[in-house]
Amino acid sequence: SVARRAGMNEAAVQDVFLSGLLHDIGKIGLPDALLARSVTDMTGADTVRYRRHPVAGEQALMALEELREAARLVRAHHERHDGKGYPDGLAGEQIPLGARILAIANDYDGLQVGIVAPRKLSPAEARKLIVDSRGKRYDPAVLDLFIEVLDQHQMEANDQQAVSVGR
Repeated sequence: SVARRAGMNEAAVQDVFLSGLLHDIGKIGLPDALLARSVTDMTGADTVRYRRHPVAGEQALMALEELREAARLVRAHHERHDGKGYPDGLAGEQIPLGARILAIANDYDGLQVGIVAPRKLSPAEARKLIVDSRGKRYDPAVLDLFIEVLDQHQMEANDQQAVSVGR
């Protein structure tokens, strides 16, 4: 939804969708004990090992011609708007648009599942944390689109609930 709202063509939207499904494929082979901890609870050595997963994911997907663009997005999904991300330290528009979209969606989900933070956050708490990272972790323009999509989905859910209650 965010990719479409950003004006991406259908092939690019499909690449964002596929990268969303496959973005953590590079975690295959990491120990379960490492993956069971939130990123904020990892030791220095664990963090170094964990931060290799975007490159491993890209390498796993590059062999398939149809997944090459998705692989590029997988590699860049932990880059930050301010250039303090990994693996390449890209900043702003150096980061592919699809990866900027994926970063927000991935973190919004990860915050609620308990992967990014030590505890699971509510959707409202996750939203606030993401909004508070505008311009640092996330591209402000992409974040605005993400919030528009969240609000639209919430309105649709409320409408569905009202229809169900009214029956």
